[in-house]
Amino acid sequence: MSFGLLMFALRQLDEDRPAEVNRSGPIARLAGASFTLYLVHYSIQEALVAVVAAGGLPFAGSVAAGVIVPIVLALAIAPWTEMRYRDVARWLTRRAPRTYMTSSR
Repeated sequence: MSFGLLMFALRQLDEDRPAEVNRSGPIARLAGASFTLYLVHYSIQEALVAVVAAGGLPFAGSVAAGVIVPIVLALAIAPWTEMRYRDVARWLTRRAPRTYMTSSR
């Protein structure tokens, strides 16, 4: 799996691509959910440890779920939270008084 991920990342560095950043690709989407992933992963993994301790899930299944479930959950939550920072920045810019937005020096 890690070899495939490495090949995917190297493919993103293709020389034929323009120099500008691709903000719509899968890597940009994963990066856009990184803080949300950071916030949710530990609680999900702790819940899975409790399920394994209770005998409800084999260890290998819990490891797979501990990787997949937080990523899927973060990708589901992030569009309404973390990925809205540009909208918030535009909203703040429109409402900021003009005296603060220009330098008077």
